[in-house]
Order: sequence, then C-alpha cells, then structure tokens
Amino acid sequence: MTEPMRAALLRQGISLTCGSRDEEYGPPAVNLACAGELKRLIRRYAAREIGPAEQEALDMVLTKVARLVTGQPKPDTYVDGATYFAIAGEVALSPQ
Repeated sequence: MTEPMRAALLRQGISLTCGSRDEEYGPPAVNLACAGELKRLIRRYAAREIGPAEQEALDMVLTKVARLVTGQPKPDTYVDGATYFAIAGEVALSPQ
C-alpha cells in the first residue's frame, strides 16, 4: 500500500516544528501566546472597523513580531513582516 501524502506532510511538519523552528521562534506555546495577545490588544483598541483582508494581513504582521520577540531574529521574518504591512496598506487604502 502506498503511503498517503498526508503522512509525509505530517513527518515533515514534525521535523520542522520539533527542530529548527523551535530554535528559531522559541517554544510554540510562548510564541503563540505572544501573537494571540498582540492580536487581542489590536482588536480591543481599534478605533475603526477593519475589514477581514486588512485584519488578516495585520495579524500576519503581529505573528512575525511575536516570532521576533520570542525567538531569534531572521532577515526573512523582517521581510515577511514588511510585506504583510504593505499588503495591509494596499487593502486599506485602495478604493472599494
């Protein structure tokens, strides 16, 4: 019987999240808690209605910030964060 693709994907995920990603981003529970708190605060203090596309892009920025403060800085994380911020701006500032 051929192994399902999901099994290979799960093995790859285990390899990453139990190895290099732990070293790069810190413990998952700490990183996820930090990201969740940042997102909660933004939603609490938002002074305007933020649409779902902009909100998702901002959430990704905050995920990258959490990775930076709970783990080791990586150029890719800064690039990703800047890119998501630009996407949020494009969505928010484009005519509807």
